[in-house]
Amino acid sequence: MARSLAIQRLAISNVRNLKQLELNPAPGVNVIAGANGSGKTSLLEAIHILGRGRSFRTRKINDWITRGENTARIVASTTNGATTTGLTKLGLERDRSQWQARINGETVTRFGDLSRQLPLIVFEPNAHELISGGPEQRRAFLDWGVFHVEQKYLQSWRRYQRSLRQRNSAIREQVANQVIHSLTPGIVEAAENLDEMRLHFFTQLQQAYTELKDQLQPQIPDATLIYHRGWPAEQSLSELLHNELPKDVESGYTRQGPHRADIGMQYQQRQLRGWLSRGQQKLTALLLLLSQQTTWKSSTQLTPIIMLDDLYSELDEVHSSKVLKLLKESQAQVWITTAEQRTLTEHASKVFHVEHGQILEQQ
Repeated sequence: MARSLAIQRLAISNVRNLKQLELNPAPGVNVIAGANGSGKTSLLEAIHILGRGRSFRTRKINDWITRGENTARIVASTTNGATTTGLTKLGLERDRSQWQARINGETVTRFGDLSRQLPLIVFEPNAHELISGGPEQRRAFLDWGVFHVEQKYLQSWRRYQRSLRQRNSAIREQVANQVIHSLTPGIVEAAENLDEMRLHFFTQLQQAYTELKDQLQPQIPDATLIYHRGWPAEQSLSELLHNELPKDVESGYTRQGPHRADIGMQYQQRQLRGWLSRGQQKLTALLLLLSQQTTWKSSTQLTPIIMLDDLYSELDEVHSSKVLKLLKESQAQVWITTAEQRTLTEHASKVFHVEHGQILEQQ
């Protein structure tokens, strides 16, 4: 039986207008209610920063550290439902030039160690870009999914990136072709290892997507998810890198490989992405994110935390209600922000009101 990851206590300092905030969320559905600009989205943003090292709203650190302050802190005590292990304390301190992270008081030097402790599914207003944006966003989505189910994935990804940089550097420096060819076995081995783990995860994701689509019955075309590994399926990467070297040299970089992977959506023999409305893109993105959650759960027997920013402004009431029913049945800890508390009260385990960066639990 799957266990559910949950934050039992959360403390935030100097994240946007959240100067000092502490709360004890429920293991079920937590509704964060407040007017626009009150700080409710900043609360989800802080959790995202703790779990992924970056904001989902901006790439600039100066934008989310409180104006006039130099350092932000986010601390969470989590439980995974295994009573023998107790609580895990995760902490992140970030100034404008560096970060420090700890797990149970022990300093960690790689953020991946912290991220692995806090798997998150996040649906926010820009989630549609997972569908409409460039392949790098879908590739990041895929990589993040594999990272949480394959312990060796990060190591393999780093090995491939290192091999890719070596080959690209050799191409740019115009070294002898024989030297570049000598790098091929290393990059191919890392690439095939990466591709194997991605494909295994994608196969599970594809199945979960189909099942969820049947369950939620969203108003989107019945598309098929397609995995593009980054080079033609019928060709050996080793032969491709050898034969295509003149074109790579002309371009100045390695043009094919796992770094060009993507997820496609095929409907009636054509790519669907450009034919979806903004609303359909958001529904499709939500399906993908919930499919990722299902895949993580089945692979690791641990249900990740789910965060939905302003769900009712992103989806209509029919689909929102179906999603909430599904999430309650999943036993996941859920965080939902809303400006309309009354629409969510019946689903909530706890309701928190945010106003001017302060939070109050509804009794």
